[in-house]
Amino acid sequence: EIQEGLPPGEAPIEKKHSKIKVVEPQSMKSSDTTMPVLPPGTEQAGKVLVPAGSFGRVRFLAGVYAPCEGPEIPVLMEVISPIITPKERKGFIGSFIIGSAVGDESSKSAFIRLEKISFLYEDTVITKQIKGWVVGDDGKYGIRGKVHDRSGKYLAYAIVSSFASGVGQAVSLAYTSVTQNAFGQTTTTIDKNNIAKVAAASGISTAAGTISEYYMKKASKIIPVVEVEAGTIADIVFLEDLKI
Repeated sequence: EIQEGLPPGEAPIEKKHSKIKVVEPQSMKSSDTTMPVLPPGTEQAGKVLVPAGSFGRVRFLAGVYAPCEGPEIPVLMEVISPIITPKERKGFIGSFIIGSAVGDESSKSAFIRLEKISFLYEDTVITKQIKGWVVGDDGKYGIRGKVHDRSGKYLAYAIVSSFASGVGQAVSLAYTSVTQNAFGQTTTTIDKNNIAKVAAASGISTAAGTISEYYMKKASKIIPVVEVEAGTIADIVFLEDLKI
């Protein structure tokens, strides 16, 4: 094509049209997007690695203060012996177990429930949910620990404050006189020479009563705990099968 209206002496520019070949995609077959369906009854059950009732030895990697009231708190343990099953010994040494601990003040023990286990299976680290419990060195459910209860200190403070409140009230009454008329009405009279003493005694009684209430509330919020130190050796028992 020759362009018209060009300035004198300028050569015309030849336009070249590029030809793009469009390739239409082949139609997609319905079988390419259909997921294979397994025949009924071919679902495989998980392989049992550790059957229920199996047991092994663990070491606490971190200590724990198991509360005697309120929610459970987590605890971390390491498997330090093979897991003993009815058939054989399974090599789970080095696996990590997470449990939940709660304390019991009467038995001075921490009761731990197994939650998860992380172990190496065919060069792959796997984490599975488990159920079980922890047995102490005495062969009983729970681990004996040290009970910490700091509420006694605040109760002692409350008793002292209540005593001070009572003394202040008694002193205040000692400097006042109460009379009753024929109609049963009572009148409290304070000697003008003892007004300062009565005021001081009443103030001490009121302040001590307030302090006593404060310590009582403080003591009610303190929860006893059972301490289990890091490095404690214990045994675990599987309540259900561990499957993979």
